[in-house]
Amino acid sequence: MLVGMIVVATLTGFDVVNRTSADQRQRNQAAALAALSQGQLRSDPASVLATMQATPHTYKTAVAQMTYTIEQKAALLPAGGSTGSCSVTETKRQSGNAFSITSTVTWPQQQKSKRPAVVASSVITPPTGSALEVDANNAPTPTAGVSGVTAIVQYTPVGTITPVTLEQTTGSGGCVVFAGIPATSAIVEIAETPGYVTRSGASQYPPKEVTLAPNFTTHYAVLYNRGGAINAAFTYKGSPTYKHTNNEGTGELAETVTGDTFVALNTKMTAAPNFELGSTRYGLGTVTFEPLPGAPGAYEASATSKSNLFPFLESESGNWSVYAGDCTENNAETISAGSIKLPEKVYVNPGATTTASVPTSYVTLNLYKGTQAEVKAPTWSYLETTTHRAVTIANTKCAGVTPDNEAPVNVKHTQETTVGTLNGGHLEDPFQPLGKEYALCVFANGKTFIPPKYENKEAKGGTLSIYLGQKSTQEKATLKTEALKTEAEVKAAREATEKEAKTKREAEEAVPRTKAEEKEAAERAQWLKERSEGKITASQRTAKENTQTTNREARVKVEAETRAKAEAAETAAREPKVKEELTTAEARTTREAAEATEAATTKVVVETSAKCP
Repeated sequence: MLVGMIVVATLTGFDVVNRTSADQRQRNQAAALAALSQGQLRSDPASVLATMQATPHTYKTAVAQMTYTIEQKAALLPAGGSTGSCSVTETKRQSGNAFSITSTVTWPQQQKSKRPAVVASSVITPPTGSALEVDANNAPTPTAGVSGVTAIVQYTPVGTITPVTLEQTTGSGGCVVFAGIPATSAIVEIAETPGYVTRSGASQYPPKEVTLAPNFTTHYAVLYNRGGAINAAFTYKGSPTYKHTNNEGTGELAETVTGDTFVALNTKMTAAPNFELGSTRYGLGTVTFEPLPGAPGAYEASATSKSNLFPFLESESGNWSVYAGDCTENNAETISAGSIKLPEKVYVNPGATTTASVPTSYVTLNLYKGTQAEVKAPTWSYLETTTHRAVTIANTKCAGVTPDNEAPVNVKHTQETTVGTLNGGHLEDPFQPLGKEYALCVFANGKTFIPPKYENKEAKGGTLSIYLGQKSTQEKATLKTEALKTEAEVKAAREATEKEAKTKREAEEAVPRTKAEEKEAAERAQWLKERSEGKITASQRTAKENTQTTNREARVKVEAETRAKAEAAETAAREPKVKEELTTAEARTTREAAEATEAATTKVVVETSAKCP
């Protein structure tokens, strides 16, 4: 029994020694395989290592009838090999493109005995590969990262022709790192993020090619933030209402200050023109926006911009100047520093709407029913107070201007005149932007009335008077043509009648004269025959002819007197008609002179037209 026990113990000891020796040999072999794996990883390009971050590489190998499993992993180290995440404040090109590589070797005996695997790791810089860090921040100084921004990177690896596309979204730090890029350049695209805008107000960055340096992290910064909006509250002399005397001067009435468009100007925008446009047509929910900046003409107490204003920080003096109008030509700072309040400057908050007080100028239009000569005191009683008339006001200095991210502005603003005895005959929306040149037009009775261009440089803007009785250029030309035609027809009819009467009279006068002359000729012929036949003497014939001559002279005298009386009667009958014709012509000339005087005094151009130009 003792011998048996000694033998068993001895054999067990030999088995333990053998197993220990085998385990050590296997561990040594695993360490060798791990070292070999590390050597392989050191020669892999960055693109292969970058792939291993998400998908480790696993393979098997058999040595001395033992199968070993090798798992290879790689992880990009932060800039400079330090710990921590990327940061938008890191703006310089720096740091090695370092990877931590790990080789883990396992085998069945090790797993069965639950011993630890053999692990080898090291930090390397891949022979080919660059890193690109995309930093999404809200402003230069100070700056903060913007999360939720998707960066798309496309590159073509060196030695290939097939492009590779990578995509990542920024986290709370506002940055993402694309590691192990085996290329010297990449195209970076920032995907459109709903609600976010660039400094210029655009919703998306254009793709840009970025040059990469091997084994370095290249930083590509984009200024991107949630856009905000401005609500313009229109005021006159600092108030949202304006009280003034009514037409009759019997009391006071209040008008609500209204507008339809405004300008938000910021010199920090990176591209000209550095302004956006707000309108009463924006922010109406289901209303489809036109390509124009809000279709001017809908006057309300306030207007709102689109939510595409970049929220510049106060630290960089990124305030927005806000004023009524269509373009920078309406900026009160360059027009007037007198009775008008200068543009309010506000800061826009990300994803929010900021309210700004916007001053306006008061434009006075007096629309009268008759001509200027017909309007007497009290003038208000001649105002057009029964019918709305269409009015167009063109902000001519802004014509052809295009705001950033917009179509060309529509400089024509439409409204109507007021009705009612207390405030009729004026503009429904008299509160207008400041400006150096405006063109107003009223359409009424198939005609357009265009007074001279005017300016609004102070709180009290332009004053214009229009008389609906003033004739258009076409009307005056037509009236003159018709009058001249009528005058010519009357004169021609009179002259034709006179000529006809004269011809008839002369024909009637010619009948007895012709008979008398024929009788005288027959008598002279008879006397000549009788003398040749000796029936009368020569002296008798001469006496007869002398008597005939005396009678003829008396007859001719009577005929001349009769004709003179007839002509005198005709002249007397013609004179009142000619006088009437002259009176008509003089009346026309007087009317034309009065129309010319009215046009010169009012300086209003009136045309027959279907609508205002």
